[in-house]
Amino acid sequence: MSKQNYYVYITTNEVNGKQYVGDHSTNYINDTYLGSGILIKKAILKYKSGNFKKEILEVCESKEEAFNKQEKYINEYNTLTPNGYNISPTGGTWNKGFHSENSRKKISNSTSGKKNGMYGKKHSEETKKKWSKERKGSGSHMFGKKGEKCPNFGKKHSEETKKKWSIQRKGKTSGKKNGMFGKSNYSIWLEKYGKEIANTKLKERAIKASNSLKGRKISDETLINMRMAAKNRKKPDKISCPYCKKSFDPGNFKQHHGNKCKFKKD
Repeated sequence: MSKQNYYVYITTNEVNGKQYVGDHSTNYINDTYLGSGILIKKAILKYKSGNFKKEILEVCESKEEAFNKQEKYINEYNTLTPNGYNISPTGGTWNKGFHSENSRKKISNSTSGKKNGMYGKKHSEETKKKWSKERKGSGSHMFGKKGEKCPNFGKKHSEETKKKWSIQRKGKTSGKKNGMFGKSNYSIWLEKYGKEIANTKLKERAIKASNSLKGRKISDETLINMRMAAKNRKKPDKISCPYCKKSFDPGNFKQHHGNKCKFKKD
């Protein structure tokens, strides 16, 4: 198992120059990880990963040390939104996802008073009424709106509309109409994030699986090769049962069909 590395990095959007500072723990010092903050992830989806460059600012001895060093570089490079992609002045979170008391105070100070975008502003009565109507109109039966008060009272959906909804629901639940049908996690990542991030996610999953194998020594490279081989493995041909006339995978056929089929006549 390769050594765990901890470091603080900065990711730069080469299109608009905005930057993001974060900390990272990895077995691969030169992996393609770019950041997991809300704003940086949205930016990567918008501009594509090829337009971002990551640089390691400082290598640390522990995750806690790397986390604490983020604040220094966020201030140095001025990466807080709207100048950059960082939301918190102290960076991301660690230790089960909770901010320390000191971090919470700094976040509060950076978003309160005149620093808050709504400071000194009030919503108009027109805006409040609009919101009220939207809430009442959404899922009206859940707010006690029945009978004539319901927006759909006295209305009927056409058969064409009903059929369209039926097809859409079937497509979301199962079968080939489902956009996820027959797709592996890797192929989904490939479509959504591009090859670099998809390969990184595959490596991280392999490392996580490797860490869970207590007492066994399997290299990261071997584990990744095993997963890729399983992904490309050809599925076995199905076997037709002579009694129920249905086709099954070899394992299922052996367990429940053939001479064991409930349709076989003694």
